[in-house]
Amino acid sequence: KNIPVFVLNAESDAAGAYNLSVEYDATRTSLTWMFEEMGRDGEFAYFNVGNSDFYQSIIEEVLKEFPGIIATSIPADHESYRITEQKITELARSNSNLEAIWSSDQINDIFWGLKNGQVKEPPAIICDPRQDMFQFWKDWTKESTFRCISTVRPGGTAYEGVYAAYYLLSGEKIDPAALGGRAGNTFRYDYPVITNDNLDEWLEKSATLRKGEWDTLEMPPMTPEEIKEKWFLE
Repeated sequence: KNIPVFVLNAESDAAGAYNLSVEYDATRTSLTWMFEEMGRDGEFAYFNVGNSDFYQSIIEEVLKEFPGIIATSIPADHESYRITEQKITELARSNSNLEAIWSSDQINDIFWGLKNGQVKEPPAIICDPRQDMFQFWKDWTKESTFRCISTVRPGGTAYEGVYAAYYLLSGEKIDPAALGGRAGNTFRYDYPVITNDNLDEWLEKSATLRKGEWDTLEMPPMTPEEIKEKWFLE
């Protein structure tokens, strides 16, 4: 019916849908970083919690670009196959060749499973974007080779989506260069990607971000002027 639909914090490839999300890009970014840290080959384990088709398709997509990576999928959900610190400790200790662990959820258990399990050469992982986690991460690097990546998601997609819809219905034209994602219909965001290389910088700058659920750091919403400038043609 030619009615535009604005999808928040998820990504649809349906015609007429516009996504406000970084999930596809952030997932690709974290996987690509891990594989590059591994030297583009070696053993890698991942938890696709709940067996999401969305995440599985991205994992397989990136793995095709890194044929030297040996990937192992480990079942995980929020019930019978929960990720626990003990499981992570045992996984790392039983496989000294494991160089990276990726997960779509429960990533704190992975961090503490490696840290409290005193894994000497911990695999690269994802860290939650929280101020306390940044400090735990920093402290661990002082005594180990620990490497991590963290991405800060947009925190104002509902607000931004309303303004994007308003501008579109007011006759403004979306800038084609402002759209990306798998289907080319996801608004591009500039969002922080934090690794060991810039962790100190973001420890200082984390106060400029806002806190969401569970103190997870989020990007503050763009202003209406910023939304129009970034996503629409002049």
